[in-house]
Amino acid sequence: MTDVNLHLPAKETTFIVGRSGSGKSTIASLILGAHYPLAGDILIDGHSVKTLDPRWIGDNISIIQAHSPLFNESVFRNISFGRRDYENVTNEDVLDVCRNMALERTIADLPHGLDTIVGAGGRQLSGGQVQRVSSKDL
Repeated sequence: MTDVNLHLPAKETTFIVGRSGSGKSTIASLILGAHYPLAGDILIDGHSVKTLDPRWIGDNISIIQAHSPLFNESVFRNISFGRRDYENVTNEDVLDVCRNMALERTIADLPHGLDTIVGAGGRQLSGGQVQRVSSKDL
């Protein structure tokens, strides 16, 4: 990948799509500061990812991968795992995420709502539902 320039607006959902091997995961890794570019820089609000606290990046940027892991736990627990202090996540926190990720109808249709066990890898949910539940946007 060379000469890439992206502007991703704050508080907006942006999709990066492309064929296999086109660099989507590389872009995500660069944005999260997991890797650094050989030339140039990755800026977030004008600050290099090299200078930002990794916790701040994790708390403020959400990446949803095509293959999102879910644990054989409740929907509530899988969503709350997206936050570092997951032990302190409230029902209202999770419901806010559900509203933001268009999961309200899905949750309402589940037999036990947020307490529904999703099964290993989320086998009780559709692919899109798995991606939204495993989002790190809490």
